[in-house]
Amino acid sequence: MIKQLNLLIILSLLATVPVAGAEVGDWYVTPSIVYTDDDGDRLIDDSIAGGQLNIGRVMSEHFWLEGMAGYSNIDGFPGQKHLDLGLNVVANLAPYHAFSPYLLGGLGYLGTETRTGVDDNRLSTTAGLGFNWHFGDSAWSLRSEFRWRFAWDNSNKLIDRITSLGLHYSFGRTPTLISTPQPQQAQAPQPQPVPEPVVGSDADGDGVADSRDECPDTPRSIAVNAAGCPADSDLDGVTDDKDRCPGTVAGVRADSQGCEIREIIDLPGVYFANDSDVIVAGSDKALADAAATLLKNPGLRVEIAGHTDSKGDADDNMNLSLRRAFAVRGYLIQAGVNPANLTTRGYGESAPVASNLTEAGMAENRRVELRILNR
Repeated sequence: MIKQLNLLIILSLLATVPVAGAEVGDWYVTPSIVYTDDDGDRLIDDSIAGGQLNIGRVMSEHFWLEGMAGYSNIDGFPGQKHLDLGLNVVANLAPYHAFSPYLLGGLGYLGTETRTGVDDNRLSTTAGLGFNWHFGDSAWSLRSEFRWRFAWDNSNKLIDRITSLGLHYSFGRTPTLISTPQPQQAQAPQPQPVPEPVVGSDADGDGVADSRDECPDTPRSIAVNAAGCPADSDLDGVTDDKDRCPGTVAGVRADSQGCEIREIIDLPGVYFANDSDVIVAGSDKALADAAATLLKNPGLRVEIAGHTDSKGDADDNMNLSLRRAFAVRGYLIQAGVNPANLTTRGYGESAPVASNLTEAGMAENRRVELRILNR
């Protein structure tokens, strides 16, 4: 009894350790070995005599949908071969924890062949529980489950108890290592074409005739190119009138304000309700700028990193930081950013940028930032 209690305590502690969970839309596969504790009426042995394969998709944060195919060749008198097919719904109870328990239920088909040549085909239902034990941020985890399989016909039902152990692999997991930035070779910006002399009317006074002006309402104070549109002298994709970093080296990635994207994109002005992952009003500007930067650079992959101050329990802060990172991810996806380019991670209170001894310092530490994974 003491051993079981110690095991329960260890598993409970593991359930509090956050990991990067599978993303919505990810596919996964789980090959397993199977132990069958059969219904007594079958007159066969309880044994490890087969395997199964689960293939599924993450439909939401807490629900998966998966197909299952299993085969067992079980000794006994007269011995039986089982073909077990099913469609299951899995309810993931703790999606962002190292020890992640789940419940499952589903419908299926059980084909039974005895060694005497007698076949027995039945509809089946299944219900059970299990867990995934994640290996850090790896795409692999250990999966084990116990389920009851009810095989029905018009006269009776057979109840088998199935235990499986296997390796679960998620195809959608993206590594969260930050790549080493490669040095950029400086290139001289290409000169902008000089507008030709005006021939004809020029309503906006930008030096480009209306007949050739692709931007006929340009304000008079803005420099334009040969087409009459705002100039982009450093060719970073941001026009000079909006460029906060003129003269950016050609070839580097620039954000929505024309400044070079470095290792981290800060999100100043993004705030959350107290002890909550709800983004408060007034945070839209910084989030909109971040979304614009990612849309401007569709090949950019980022880790959305959540942080907290040191107030409160460290484990609670770790969970809170991960939930806040997911809230920002949801905003970016809604703004049109490709979900495949976004990963999330919670750092809790482990990476402060200011002192936690002052209110101002704690406010700085309560942040979400975008860490560049490729440059």
